[in-house]
Amino acid sequence: MTETGGDDRYVDPLTGEPIANPNLPPPYFGGYVDPPGYHDEDPEPPRSGRRLLVAGLVAIVLAAGGIVTLTLVKAGTDDTPAAQPPRTTAPRASRSSAPRYSVAPVLKGWQAVAADLERVAYDVPPDWKVEEPGTLVGFEDTTGPRTAIHAVSTYQPEACVNASGSYRAHAGFTKLTGRDPRSAAGAVARLWAEAAAQKPQGDPSVPEPPAVATHISTGAPAWTASATVTPRPGYCEPPTLKITTVTFGVAGGTAVFVIYADQGVPDALPDTITDRIITTLRPA
Repeated sequence: MTETGGDDRYVDPLTGEPIANPNLPPPYFGGYVDPPGYHDEDPEPPRSGRRLLVAGLVAIVLAAGGIVTLTLVKAGTDDTPAAQPPRTTAPRASRSSAPRYSVAPVLKGWQAVAADLERVAYDVPPDWKVEEPGTLVGFEDTTGPRTAIHAVSTYQPEACVNASGSYRAHAGFTKLTGRDPRSAAGAVARLWAEAAAQKPQGDPSVPEPPAVATHISTGAPAWTASATVTPRPGYCEPPTLKITTVTFGVAGGTAVFVIYADQGVPDALPDTITDRIITTLRPA
């Protein structure tokens, strides 16, 4: 797991280099911080794939030609840490000063998780952990962040002994511009699959999965796609990882729900739970 610090910037996830403002809608605020324990010695064995866990919010621009821009903008604070070289360490929980955007669950006994940017929500079972507002999870490599979601919840936190921050599944939202929901579902699933498998964008070994029509809890149309990849071998790595996306229209773009879960392990997330979580997607 690599955690980095950095100035306010737009980052090309393929090169890690700063890029010009791609004329996104009003920016999402967030960024990188050095969480407690960043400089601890003797970090625990990390999961490969270098999972990102930082405070901030995220947007994706997915152009018609397939070029992806992951945009992270640092919050307006006095802290402006200098860029840090990539470092592998155990993930730590990050916190935001923003209050939690609260909604009621639609499933009795479950927990609601709301995304204030997209004004959407979903429910998770009571044994899941709802992360602090502003937390991001996703994947990065030596070039920088490649994928990220906010409004995060975690299944089986600390799933592996001596692997702080390990998990069996994460779920959350991001917002996408430049694609309609139907074409976005498979494209984003492939983007996450490439990042999880540490493959370059467009690698032919990671095909784009087909989008399948579905609907959210209100009956509004949506699209879903799933991809399964094999992570590189490493401590606490599952035999395979399944990424599922659900996309639907919101004001100013497309809401993208992502759930990625370890497969082939005794405590893997059942597909029935994933399916039930998806039935709770809704405007909020």
